[in-house]
Amino acid sequence: MNTSGKYITVGSAQFEHVETGIYRNVTTGTYFERPKVRGKRTWRSLETKNLKHAREELYRRRSGISLAAVERAKTQVTIGEIIRPFQDGFGPTGNPGQNRRPPV
Repeated sequence: MNTSGKYITVGSAQFEHVETGIYRNVTTGTYFERPKVRGKRTWRSLETKNLKHAREELYRRRSGISLAAVERAKTQVTIGEIIRPFQDGFGPTGNPGQNRRPPV
């Protein structure tokens, strides 16, 4: 691996160091990160050619937020949708009657 200024050559691929933690493949324009896996630095694609999206993906990966959690956060749920199963007696388990209070 040769490092000369802002460019890194790995095999036949050449990468440009864009900013901290983000590299761009000069040929394809795809952005990559350089995480450590089992103590060794490796290349992982950020799967975008857009720098803004690459920054967001790098932040998401480094902060440990899963993509599923991000998608769940985008969906809106009303309080009624949360309460309704409890009112119907299904509650968090989904079993009818199991979550009902005993008669007084």
